[in-house]
Amino acid sequence: LMLSDTLLSVTLKSLAAQSCEKPPLVRRLPSTLTVLKIKALLSRQFGLNVELQELSFQSNNNNNSSIPIPLDQDDCDLAYFGVGNDAIIYMQEMDVSQIHQNGSRSNKHDEQQQARLLERVEQQESQAYDFMQRKKQLG
Repeated sequence: LMLSDTLLSVTLKSLAAQSCEKPPLVRRLPSTLTVLKIKALLSRQFGLNVELQELSFQSNNNNNSSIPIPLDQDDCDLAYFGVGNDAIIYMQEMDVSQIHQNGSRSNKHDEQQQARLLERVEQQESQAYDFMQRKKQLG
């Protein structure tokens, strides 16, 4: 199998509050690329920490009603999830309650880091809310 056979044209789109205004990226990515590596790419591009990202994808088969499928295994690759050519990968921000749940499973020495993370997320959520309110008033 030649490498070019496994290169996928993929659109990367941010739905996170602070970067959803940025235009989507179109990239040719190997189907062997792991979710974690895609998160790193998105982190550089959209400025959202890898551990705050939740990814999902939608296949582009002229049927926009297809439900986004979560890319919820960091060490699995695009091929594993069946991501095809012209798919759209969405980056969302984890909500605060999920970080609480994740935090209860993680070891306790990073509780301070967790608290700082929550603070930032809550700040971003209130900014997003303000942003939506302003948009409503304008529109």
